[in-house]
Amino acid sequence: MYRASVEIQFGEIDLGTIKDLQSAMNEIEDNLEWLAANGFEYLYLRDRYSNAQSVSQLDKNQDKKVRLIEEYYNRTKMLLLQNKPLLDKLAQELYNKEVLLYDEICAITKEYTID
Repeated sequence: MYRASVEIQFGEIDLGTIKDLQSAMNEIEDNLEWLAANGFEYLYLRDRYSNAQSVSQLDKNQDKKVRLIEEYYNRTKMLLLQNKPLLDKLAQELYNKEVLLYDEICAITKEYTID
C-alpha cells in the first residue's frame, strides 16, 4: 500500500519499496504452499520423493505470483484513488507530524466515507 500511495501522491515510485515487493512475493508463495497442502496441487506441484519442482512448474508459479502482485497493486491503487481526499489528508498529517498514532488515524478516517 505504501508504494501505491507514494506513486499516487508524487507520481513516482519510491525505490525503498523493494522490500514491500519481496514481502508480497513471500506472502503469495506462502499462500500457494498452503493451498497446495490443502488439495490444490495444480498450484504447487512437488515431486513426492525428492521435494523438487520442475523448472517449468517453478516458472508457472513465479508467473502466477507476479500476476497476483500486479493485480493486488492495481486494486490498491484503485482504492487509494477512490479515497484520494483521505489519502491527501493522511499525507498532510504525516508530513506535519512524521508519525501518526492509531487513534489519530481513526479520528482522521471518521471524517471520510471510505469506498
